[in-house]
Amino acid sequence: MPSISMKISCPNYSCPSYGKRKQWYKKNCGHYARLDTDLDVYCGANKCKWKNGRTYVKIHKLKWNCNNCKVHKHDLETISASLNKISSALIKSMAKGTASDKDKDFLDVLSTILDKIAEEIIKNRK
Repeated sequence: MPSISMKISCPNYSCPSYGKRKQWYKKNCGHYARLDTDLDVYCGANKCKWKNGRTYVKIHKLKWNCNNCKVHKHDLETISASLNKISSALIKSMAKGTASDKDKDFLDVLSTILDKIAEEIIKNRK
């Protein structure tokens, strides 16, 4: 399943790190986190388990542990806005011709993730 390293900004709009990509880590093991196109966050180094006993947790169920703010829960709309901010920056770099192949691959997976989040938001509103 396609995935990206969770190098995304804090979803909290008032956070000083909003809009700035940073690597997120799984709190109890300290390994870097990854996000797949099923909206699952998982340990990028091992198959470390979450409190739910599984090796993954849905991104909108995740407890965010940001060093710069105290907001830990975010809904899909907030997460989507944060991911769109990153997408926009990557698209601008592609338009300027400064995006790397790695950035293009990241953006490809990120666009699939954003599509899935949009589907979830619409499904939850019905």
